[in-house]
This record gives sequence, structure tokens and C-alpha cells, in this order.
Amino acid sequence: MWITKKRPTICFERYANDVIVHCHTQREAKEVLLQITDRMSQCELELHPLKTKIVYCKDFKRKEPYEQVQFDFLGFSFQPRPTKDYRTGIIQNQFDLSISRASQKKIIEEINRFRFHRWSTGTIEEIADTLNSKLQGWINYYGKFRKWTFLNLFRRLSFRLMQWAQNKYKIKGIKESYRWITNYQKEHPNLFAHWQFGFKQ
Repeated sequence: MWITKKRPTICFERYANDVIVHCHTQREAKEVLLQITDRMSQCELELHPLKTKIVYCKDFKRKEPYEQVQFDFLGFSFQPRPTKDYRTGIIQNQFDLSISRASQKKIIEEINRFRFHRWSTGTIEEIADTLNSKLQGWINYYGKFRKWTFLNLFRRLSFRLMQWAQNKYKIKGIKESYRWITNYQKEHPNLFAHWQFGFKQ
């Protein structure tokens, strides 16, 4: 409400205590940041010293050299990325978003936490039942933008499945376990949520 009253022409997004404020120039951004800092002080609060920064939304049109050209928000990383224009086929830098590295790390840690590669008495269907709700949630949320970035995450999952196959069926060698999982995916393409979306071994 304070921003709306003081700077009615400025757009912003807020989620909990994270806020993105859009400005047209660096000068305006510095003025607004100073005003917000003063306002926080009046409320006996302070801005996060590491998260608070002025970011230049650099792309193929905005090419000035600025130190900060990236920020994270709600699990996504916003930064310049090579993007193909589907109308012209030309690849140019766009200020675009994708799942952040911090979010990828959390997902990998979550996958590792299950340690299903050691379930020698469990079945692959039980593994799918355990993981699918989380896989579906991650795909629904992060997969809206640059879904291919999930490939690295699902490669980690595939490696865990290969380890499981080796332990379960006493398969020797990564190539053999890879072949086993690949064949199983062909026979049961809808078993895992990410298989349903076309992510292959």
C-alpha cells in the first residue's frame, strides 16, 4: 500500500517478504531503493543485505554493461539467456527465467534422500508410487519455462534407477543397467511422471 501511494506509476510483485520493483532507469531504481530503505527503518525493519540489489534486465536490446544482470525469485532464476525467436529463427539474448540452481540442488537432495537405489526388496512400481507426486509437482511448477533444464535433474534420477536395477537384479555394469531401464521405459512409458512428459533415459 505504501508503494502504491508513494510511487503509483511503479509496478511490483510481492510474495511474503520478497519483492520485485520495476523501474525504468538506474536513477529511478536508486531513488526507490532509498525510499524503501527509509520506510523499512520507520517500521523497525531492514532489507536483506545480500538479496537486495539493483538488477539490469539485459537482453539484445539493452546492452549496457552492468554488474548485476541476474536475480532469483520464487525458485526461478531471471537472467539473459540465448532464446530462439520462433517467427524469425534468430537466436538472441532475452531476459528470461528458468529453474534456479538453488532449486535444482534442493530437488537433487530430495531425490537422494529417498535412497531408493538400496531398496533391494522393493519394486520399480513402488519407487514410482513414492516419487510421482513430487515429480509431478516439480514438473507442473518449474516445467512451465525451459522444461529442458530438467534434463540434468532427471539424469540423476536415471542414475539412481540404474543403481537400483544393479542391486535388485545383480546386473553387472552401467551399460547393462541402462539397457534394462530403457527397455522397461519402452514397455511402461507412463510409469514415472517424467516419462509421461517425454523425458527419456
